[in-house]
Amino acid sequence: MKTGDLRAAGLGLELLRETQRVIALICDLPDIGEPLDKRYRRFPLRRFPFGVVYRVDGSRIRILAFANRRQRPRYWARRK
Repeated sequence: MKTGDLRAAGLGLELLRETQRVIALICDLPDIGEPLDKRYRRFPLRRFPFGVVYRVDGSRIRILAFANRRQRPRYWARRK
């Protein structure tokens, strides 16, 4: 059993599905995310306090972080 599932049955699967939904949306509409600076964007998950941080490199989308939105801003930036 996954840790999240200990609190609510199926929560881990919900997180996975929501993440997949957001990534598919970003692939279809790369400019949909909130700009963080000249290169990076973030798009939030609906139910969870996470966001997908990504950048568009030509025809590629590079996901940099699956970031907790409650952490200090740009804590993920060292991952470039």
